[in-house]
Amino acid sequence: MPTTDLWEIAGWALAWSIPVVLIGALTIRLARWRSLAVSMVALVLIPTLATFTGILGASGFMITETFERTAVVLVVVSVVTIPAAVLLARYQARRTVWEQEIRDSERTAEQSRRRLVAFVSHDLRTPLAGIRAGAEAIADGVVNDDEAREQAKHIEHESIRLSEMVDDLFEMSKINAGAVQPAHETVALDEVVDDVVTAHRIVAERAGVALHVDLPDEPYR
Repeated sequence: MPTTDLWEIAGWALAWSIPVVLIGALTIRLARWRSLAVSMVALVLIPTLATFTGILGASGFMITETFERTAVVLVVVSVVTIPAAVLLARYQARRTVWEQEIRDSERTAEQSRRRLVAFVSHDLRTPLAGIRAGAEAIADGVVNDDEAREQAKHIEHESIRLSEMVDDLFEMSKINAGAVQPAHETVALDEVVDDVVTAHRIVAERAGVALHVDLPDEPYR
């Protein structure tokens, strides 16, 4: 076959196959964020259709025996590959969703862990500040014997409270790990307020701040 004929055949093949490739690329781009199955089917069909149209154009639209055999082969290949592409797309879609759920779960767990660390760090500073303030008051000798005993009781109370917070932190870690189920119980808010005021009273007094509590006759629970 002369070289000029080869170039002419190649030109006609490219002229008819390139538009198919461009249309397929546009289809994949439009379907990328909508349907993975459509993208996979398009990826399978683009080479097949481009080959078919290229051969058809190069043959001058003459339906010869060779062209018929080629068309049959392309149809058989498409029948096999298109269902496989759909199955692979569905598998990949499920895998993608599963991986996204895992990433979201890990991100949520990390955010919860950071909030927990920030919460615990803030709450642990309160009893530690009370213990430090009471110890400094006794060490500096700025309190009398009665006040020193009161400060010592306060230090003991804050130490117990700190130990309970550490225990609570351990229980929270077990809850986050799914080892135990949290139990709900009614809490008297007046007792909570008393604990908060007691925990901050010494620090407030050293800063020149007076704390006063005004509770209703029937405290909320």
